[in-house]
Amino acid sequence: MNGRTKKRMKSVVCAGIVTLVLAGCATAPAAIVTTTYEFIPDQSTLYVSGMGGGGPYSIEGQFQLTVDLGAELASFEQIDATILGQGFLNRQSLGDLFHMTELESTYVSDAQIDFLLERNIPTFPSADIHLGVTFMDDSVHLTGRFSDPLVDGHGYSMDAVAVAMTYYVDAVDGDDDNDGLSPETAFATIQKGINTAEDGSEVLVYPSVYTEAIDFLGKAITVKSAKDAAVLEPQDYFAVLFHSGEDHNSVLKNFVVRNSFIAILLEGSSPTISNVTVADNAFGIAAYAGAEPDISNSIFWNNIYGDLFGCQARYSCIQEAGEGQGNLDIDPLFADPENGDYHLLSRRGRYWPEHNVWVLDDVISPCIDGGDPNADYFNEPKLNGGRVNMGAYGGTAYASMKEMRWVHSDINHDGWVNMIDFAVLAKNWLKYEPGTSNLPPEVSIIMPQDGDRFECEETCEETIEIEANAWDIDGSIVKVEFFADGSKIGEDNDGADGWKTYWQNYTPSVHYLTAKATDDDGATATSTAVQIRIIPIW
Repeated sequence: MNGRTKKRMKSVVCAGIVTLVLAGCATAPAAIVTTTYEFIPDQSTLYVSGMGGGGPYSIEGQFQLTVDLGAELASFEQIDATILGQGFLNRQSLGDLFHMTELESTYVSDAQIDFLLERNIPTFPSADIHLGVTFMDDSVHLTGRFSDPLVDGHGYSMDAVAVAMTYYVDAVDGDDDNDGLSPETAFATIQKGINTAEDGSEVLVYPSVYTEAIDFLGKAITVKSAKDAAVLEPQDYFAVLFHSGEDHNSVLKNFVVRNSFIAILLEGSSPTISNVTVADNAFGIAAYAGAEPDISNSIFWNNIYGDLFGCQARYSCIQEAGEGQGNLDIDPLFADPENGDYHLLSRRGRYWPEHNVWVLDDVISPCIDGGDPNADYFNEPKLNGGRVNMGAYGGTAYASMKEMRWVHSDINHDGWVNMIDFAVLAKNWLKYEPGTSNLPPEVSIIMPQDGDRFECEETCEETIEIEANAWDIDGSIVKVEFFADGSKIGEDNDGADGWKTYWQNYTPSVHYLTAKATDDDGATATSTAVQIRIIPIW
């Protein structure tokens, strides 16, 4: 197909898109946001002061918080939280105790909300109920206090942490009749998760190929892959639809979108789209009616009629070289796109999902470490270059690897400068060995831990993963060997994803595990033994 024909066909496609979009009406972004939160029991406590007081008592359950930043108002709704206390407090409703639905907001911002209920008792001003909400990165912190003049002057103080609800989707083992609140009770379809989720919630999608089209329905939620990137491959006109006034709080992240007519369609919406791989579609992303999506850290490749229409991306790999900061137009070097594997080729390590192993390639993708330098990359495996990858796997444990840029103070080369480096330095402080220029390496087993127990069925075919931490203060580690009761059970010559081996064919008994590290000058060191116990269950 020549360039003129491709351009003419692109115009025809875009005209068809306009016809579809104008058939509906975009709605204005909602000014009021209601989010359902769930208390973390071991971080949520209540104390009672005064005669017969006590604590800490745990808090469990859920509540809804509605915030209207425009009107500077906030309120609590649908409080279903209880106190795990003693006596009259046991199973007491937190909402009733703190009169949460009666609280009035006195200060409202996107970082903090203050609530107050005035009891109007002149001789007992501390009876007024104060409650504050502080918004953190992925949770809210609630602090509250008041004194009760009717119960021996008891004072109540609350310090609690709650997180937005998370729903799970698993096309393989899920069922839309489940509640979706755990991986074991996951939904089967993404749309069911979206339909159920409240604003502020997260929908985590487990790896599989999903043949459904999804509509965000105007919700301020995050829909992202839970582990290795899930694949959207719908049979409909589009794969993902934003058309109900979604803003930056509606987030699509870590998906592969392929074999769709339009991968992502937007009308009058401005969601956040990051770390997606949009490949092998008729068209990539089409934006209309003032849509201004924030698109970053993504890859657009081999989309027949074009990648982006009516919008821009940044720090992305775009075959048609659209405008935008930090963009590339170089072949991303997918592993095996014909068979659905869009992981990036890497000389330092690439995940191969078909066999659940990491492999080394002869080349390295230009999209590795090509994302926004300010984006979070900490979930990517070590080694990484300190910057998020482009594409669906960027920012996850399945991102392809690249040699790290070491700093001198990172003695053990694990990517962190911390007390472990200080311990290595202290151990070798003022050490001098005449005639020796090479210091031996350091090695320790970090998994399993000393005293761990494993159950073994009759054939003992379960695999036990053994991992060591190894470093060399004046060189590098070339291999780590693993031993059980003195017999070698494995060897790792790479360490790109940590120094590991996998042990099978063991017997029910007590075993002692050790690791032996060899550095680039041939010096060796052996770890302290870790004792584990294999328990038969037949």
